[in-house]
Amino acid sequence: MTLSDLPNLHSSSDYYAQAFSLFRHYSDQKQNAKRWYLNNLTPLAQKYSRLSVLSIGCGNGDVDGYLIREIFLTNCAHTVYHGVEPSRAHRYEFLDKMRSASSSVTVGYGENTPCGIKVDSCVSESIDMLLFDTDFETFVSSQVAGPTRYDIIIAGHSLYYLKLLAPALDSIFYRLLAPRGCLTIVHATSADLKCERPVCGFLSIIQPRLSVSYV
Repeated sequence: MTLSDLPNLHSSSDYYAQAFSLFRHYSDQKQNAKRWYLNNLTPLAQKYSRLSVLSIGCGNGDVDGYLIREIFLTNCAHTVYHGVEPSRAHRYEFLDKMRSASSSVTVGYGENTPCGIKVDSCVSESIDMLLFDTDFETFVSSQVAGPTRYDIIIAGHSLYYLKLLAPALDSIFYRLLAPRGCLTIVHATSADLKCERPVCGFLSIIQPRLSVSYV
């Protein structure tokens, strides 16, 4: 599979959500990722009373919703969470999960920003959450989040969708990541995704292998 084989998430939101649902049904990869994040990010989150997080391709909240509840809100007094997610179906499902988990949150949909990018939001005393309806490159170039630097940046199976990897990583390291911040990447190589039988059962072998590193 090449980048040109991947669907445009803005024009195929429903199709992408259906394909993702199939992947989720036949894979335990997300459970593996949750355990890895819990073991590795909890000690880092415990160092902050106020934590800022950017998730590149945050998806429907299966993983990130867990991180928010079990790591960020559990260990930090307040969390600023920004998610970049072009799929409307995923953003709305994420917000539904947040609303189901707590009756104290206020949810907003399709709010305008000065640069023209729409955001969905979830706000409470302990979290300011914005989900940006755009791709990562536009998020960076528009400076829609302002001069924010993030203590933790997460890219979970989203690097495949970056148009140019090197400039994107430059933006992450030199514009978005706070001093001594943490970048975590979960990425499947072509060897990881070698399929020897139908559907997606092979995905059960995938586990995050990168250690937490500091800049």
